[in-house]
Amino acid sequence: MRGVLWLGAAFIVGCGGTTSIEGAGGASSSSTSASTTGGGGDATTTGSGGAGASGGGGSSSSVGGAAPGAEWAAGAFPGGLDHIIVAKHDLAQDICLRIFVDAPTSGSLDLMVPEPWGVNAIWAWDSTVDCLDLSTSPPGTAELAIAATGAITFPPVTGVYPCSLDIDGEASFQDAPPWLVPSQMLKVAMLTIEGACP
Repeated sequence: MRGVLWLGAAFIVGCGGTTSIEGAGGASSSSTSASTTGGGGDATTTGSGGAGASGGGGSSSSVGGAAPGAEWAAGAFPGGLDHIIVAKHDLAQDICLRIFVDAPTSGSLDLMVPEPWGVNAIWAWDSTVDCLDLSTSPPGTAELAIAATGAITFPPVTGVYPCSLDIDGEASFQDAPPWLVPSQMLKVAMLTIEGACP
């Protein structure tokens, strides 16, 4: 099944994915497994995600402190512009965030990305249904970030797409509704971009 949804300057094309969750123990990422880490011990569960009709799936990781943490997914989507879509399911707030990174473009937000990539939109939803399913948009109300700071970094890139990314930034929402904290932290390390590398 394949769906396309325009959001700002980016679009979504069908994909599948896998999930990893981490609590206070640190940061991790995986494209084929799901894991949960807490401050007192480790537990691991292995599973797999589906493959989409086009583009990449999602792998996920999470960074947490006192809060339960977050689930992350990222996928690569070739096109007229090349696209990377990053999704965050915030477990504490029970919201969904998506970051749309395109190339070649300078981007419309000041979340810095290595050239020729740029961040063109960050959206938040009050629903987490299908948040990590990059083939569709979550239902419910969506809010567009007006600003973002920080950086997205890549390891050395040998092809069109990086194989993974790190994010350390913050997105700001103006006149945010009650369900949305106006400043949203964006922080994840070594998040695999599904469909980006063999």
